[in-house]
Amino acid sequence: MEKRAWLSSTFEAAGSSWRIAYSPYGNKQHPLDNDEYVSLYLQLDPDRARSDQVEMAKIKFSLLDQSILQLAIRELAIASQY
Repeated sequence: MEKRAWLSSTFEAAGSSWRIAYSPYGNKQHPLDNDEYVSLYLQLDPDRARSDQVEMAKIKFSLLDQSILQLAIRELAIASQY
């Protein structure tokens, strides 16, 4: 099975351009991550962000495990820089 990440279309929120990155097999750059996890990231769109642009954001990701109908919710406050 090919391991890769997907990027959402760019969307506007709070005056900035964003996209969501989804990796169904975790973040291989993180030492504690493995294939049992997914990774979700909120990113400033690199095609529209300035190189020195820093944004603060409060985000909430909700995932539904359809096999057991269980909802996982994670809420974070982050600083994002391109």
